Amino acid sequence: MSPDLDLLKPQAVATASAPARRSSSATLVAGVLVLGALAWAFMLLKPSIFPARRVETVAVRVEMGAARAWGAGQACRGIEPHPISEGVRPQVGGTGVSIDGVGGQTG
Repeated sequence: MSPDLDLLKPQAVATASAPARRSSSATLVAGVLVLGALAWAFMLLKPSIFPARRVETVAVRVEMGAARAWGAGQACRGIEPHPISEGVRPQVGGTGVSIDGVGGQTG
């Protein structure tokens, strides 16, 4: 029995084979790049596609005299007291001799 040497001969490459398909990672990268380019183009074109609307404005009115003082009082009513108390309470029982503050200040 002799070995079949025809298998060792170089064979012609089939020309009618199916086209090579890209890998899924290459397709994913290409898709992300295309979507990024579309988003960038939309950001550049958005002001021309959706222009800003005109809004009616009213002239600014400057108050003088008593009306100005009343407005300042109204504005101050929204101010809240400081949320952190400034009193110092000892955490242990006893009498405090001195309290050292930040920067060497004593009280």
